[in-house]
Amino acid sequence: MSMSPRPSEQARTRAHLLYATLQKIAKLDIKGRIALAMRGNKEERSILIRDSTKLVALAVSADKRELRIKEKTSLRVKAKYSDGSEKGLSNGIAWQSSDMTIASISPRGELEAFRAGTVQVVARTGGINSAPLNVVVKEPTSQPPIQNADTPSNISPSKPAGENMKIASYLNRAKDYRVQGNYGAALAELEKARATDPSNQEIRKEIEQTKRACNAAKRLGRPGLEC
Repeated sequence: MSMSPRPSEQARTRAHLLYATLQKIAKLDIKGRIALAMRGNKEERSILIRDSTKLVALAVSADKRELRIKEKTSLRVKAKYSDGSEKGLSNGIAWQSSDMTIASISPRGELEAFRAGTVQVVARTGGINSAPLNVVVKEPTSQPPIQNADTPSNISPSKPAGENMKIASYLNRAKDYRVQGNYGAALAELEKARATDPSNQEIRKEIEQTKRACNAAKRLGRPGLEC
C-alpha cells in the first residue's frame, strides 16, 4: 500500500501564507484588497481581485410602469458590484412575476399585461434578488363613437334611404303649404314626417315655425284656422 508523500516545509509555509491572506480579505475594504493583491503572486492576485468585484445588488427598471391590458413593456437589470462599479445585464436573468394571471415575463425580459391589477417584478442572478418593482395594469380606455361631420343633422343615418326620401318629400310639401297660408295641410304633412322619424330635429323646428305663422294669422283676424 503506497503512501502519499508528505508536503514539504516550503509548501506548508506557502499554504499558511495563503490562508492568512484570505483571512485578511474578509477584514479589508475594497481598496485594501486591491492593494494587497498587487503584492501577491499570480494565484493570490487572481483570488483577491476576483473577490473584490463581487456582485452585491440588482436593480430592475421598466420602460413603462403603468400598462393597459394587452400592452407590453421591456424590463432592464442593472448589476452593482462590491468595487462600486455598475453595468447592465441581459443574460442569465431569472424573472419572477407575483401574479402570472395579471402579467407574465418572457426569458428576454418582456412583460405582457393580461388583466387589471398590480404585480411585483423580481430579477434573480448570481444568488442575488432585486428589490421588487411594482407594475400597474389598467383596463383599456373606452373611446366614444365618432360622429361623421358630413352627416346632416336632419337625417338619421340609421334610417333606410327610402324613409329619408319620404321625410324630405313631406318637409318640402309642408313648406310649400305654409308659404301658401294653408297651415292645416302643412301641419298634416309634418305629422306624417314626425311619425316616420320622431327624433328628427328639422321636423320639430318646421312644426313650431308653422304653428307660429298660423297663430299670427289668427291674431290678424283670419277666421277658421286650427293651429
